[in-house]
Parts: sequence; C-alpha cells; structure tokens
Amino acid sequence: MLGDLSFVARSLRQSLIGDLLNEAKDLRDKGEFDGARQKVRAVLSLDATHIEANRLLSKIYAELHRLSPFTKPKK
Repeated sequence: MLGDLSFVARSLRQSLIGDLLNEAKDLRDKGEFDGARQKVRAVLSLDATHIEANRLLSKIYAELHRLSPFTKPKK
C-alpha cells in the first residue's frame, strides 16, 4: 500500500509541476515576468533539478535584466 501512495504522490507532484510550468509560460508570454518567476520557483521547490524550469527561469531573468532601466546604456 505504501508503494501505491508513493506512486500517487509522485503523479500528483508531476501534474502540479506541469500545471505550474504552463502557467509560468503563459505569464511570461503576457509579459508578467514576476508572476512567471514565482511559478517557476514553486516548481523548483518541488524539484530543484527540473531542467525545463531552470531554463525558463534563466530566460525570465534575462528578460527582466533586458527590461531593467539600470541596464540600459546612458545617452
């Protein structure tokens, strides 16, 4: 029975991770980078080695850096 519960827990976690990643991508596409970052961090709290989440977080940080007024060259 414990094995069955472990399987159910893993399945639920994977489903939650998938939902969070989809939400993060939607938020990123809408330009809502802070919300997207929060969703990806939630994924990484469940699985710190999740490759897709780590890549997405890098892209979000790059976009935030690009949009930051502190990184724009002064004229």
